[in-house]
Amino acid sequence: MITGRLALIIILLCLYIGCVPTKHIDRSSLSAETILTSLKDQQYQISTFYGEGKVTIETPSYAHSASFVLYVQKPDTIYIRIHGPFGIRIGSALITRNDFVFYNALNNKLLTGMTTPENLEKILNIAFTFDDLMSLVCGGSLVARDEQRLPDELSTTPEYLTLRYYHSQGNHLYYIDPVTTTISKIQIFNTEGIELFEQRFLNYQRIESKRFPKNIHFYNVQLQQRIALSYTSIALTKPENEMILNIPQNAEIIRLQ
Repeated sequence: MITGRLALIIILLCLYIGCVPTKHIDRSSLSAETILTSLKDQQYQISTFYGEGKVTIETPSYAHSASFVLYVQKPDTIYIRIHGPFGIRIGSALITRNDFVFYNALNNKLLTGMTTPENLEKILNIAFTFDDLMSLVCGGSLVARDEQRLPDELSTTPEYLTLRYYHSQGNHLYYIDPVTTTISKIQIFNTEGIELFEQRFLNYQRIESKRFPKNIHFYNVQLQQRIALSYTSIALTKPENEMILNIPQNAEIIRLQ
């Protein structure tokens, strides 16, 4: 009898799950204007934030993990401090849209230069523009050039609303959670429809009434480079003295062109 009852329960559960309707997206109540207004409101509400967590970088030639401390002042300043196993200091950087200062603690070298993709790759070991980096650490925001206009296409899937923007160099595709109106995924394609970059934003949590993804994944498809950020703590206020770079006087100074 126990086995029979168990089988009956399983059958009833399967029938119930099969009858549960998929999430319906009401396009009439979620227009492109409504979605963009909500995304911008959430994005602009967060002007500064402080976070701690773990970063993992994977490329075809290496894979590394480290702990980080991060402070961001939007739209143009990022401070990051990285520690290896047992709290060993690896380096720290103050990066603005125009220039940067990066201290490599392992080699006691201070690198400075203009904030170009080439220079960022030299200090971060991964190909990034400043906007890529800002989007990565902040999570769930529109690409800058898409903020000021409506999408060219608005469509639905069983789980998401999707927004697509066409540009001369390709197109951007956003996957929007219709319940929270947050970005779950961004894909960037070239003019031939080949995917170049993908970003995923997971585990959104409320931080002082604002939503923020605690897990962020970035994938450079062409270069097969992956970055995963996992925040263990996030605050929307700046700690005292957090953006100070402690650089020894005997550090070797290198200017990157």
